[in-house]
Amino acid sequence: MSETAIHLERLIARRVRGVEAAARREILICIVAALFFAAVVAWRFGYVPWVALVWSAAALYRFRREIWRPAAGEMAVTGLAHYRAVLAGRRDLLRQAWLWQGPLLLSCGTLAVVALGQAHGGLARWRNMAPFLTLLAVWVVLAMVLRRREAAELQREIDELGPGGA
Repeated sequence: MSETAIHLERLIARRVRGVEAAARREILICIVAALFFAAVVAWRFGYVPWVALVWSAAALYRFRREIWRPAAGEMAVTGLAHYRAVLAGRRDLLRQAWLWQGPLLLSCGTLAVVALGQAHGGLARWRNMAPFLTLLAVWVVLAMVLRRREAAELQREIDELGPGGA
């Protein structure tokens, strides 16, 4: 009986580490994507999207604990309640679409306004930007769909754990 409990605790600890690693990876990918977007826009269109840069810095500050926190196995906290809390935190984070897509959408809108303000380029400027803006729109929609799907999966897993603390 105790051998089964030990295996269950190991499985829970492994799953917690996996969920935390996925959250860390997601945060870093979104920050890198915003910085990449800013670099491409600055290089290609001669406009520095400060919104994306400031948002990335703010996200690094906001999520510093999630990014650089010690792994769950190194902490004294284990158990089903902790696992449920980790899942709920990840689910809530995924549901905040504006947090993830905000810098890209704001930078894209700002870029469009700047391009409109520079009317001397006319339709050619918009034609040059169209593939970039289309790719960005597809990226944002796909990312939102995937995050909602993952949040729903996490909610199902929380529901399967049954009622309890956290």
